Amino acid sequence: MRKYLIYLGIALAGIALSSCSSKQKTNEEQTTTTTTETAVVADEGVDFFKAVPKEQLEGEWTVQKIGETEMTEVSLTLSFDIAKNRFAGNFGCNDYMGNLEFDDPADDDYDATEIDFDDLAGTLALCEHMDIEKQFTQLLDKVEHFTISENGELYLLDDFRKPLATLVRK
Repeated sequence: MRKYLIYLGIALAGIALSSCSSKQKTNEEQTTTTTTETAVVADEGVDFFKAVPKEQLEGEWTVQKIGETEMTEVSLTLSFDIAKNRFAGNFGCNDYMGNLEFDDPADDDYDATEIDFDDLAGTLALCEHMDIEKQFTQLLDKVEHFTISENGELYLLDDFRKPLATLVRK
């Protein structure tokens, strides 16, 4: 009986700690929302809510910026094959590929700007700029939306529509 009381105490402590953790996360999310809303408006007048047909993604793009950092040391590419819902690219050394998922137009809350980069796989050669490869890989996991500006730049955006990367058509 004593053993069961110990397990019950551990379980209750875990529940109590996890509820504190989720409350803290909610406060952090609110702070992030406030911070990123200003970033959406601040980027050179680009409308990050503008929906463009996903077919405009088709083809090969070069990563110009990750966040605010210009890509001068390494050439990253990203290609879209919309008919097959696939993406691929090159990190400058390693190749990568995966599946694309877009929001379903039949959904009640359809959003034409939604995109997910799924099932990322790639080659694993040891390269000079592995930090940039890792950063871009993590970035693809955070992408929730996209848009293409009037001057043809592709923006990969997070859930708050903050630009994560800027690409130009190759």
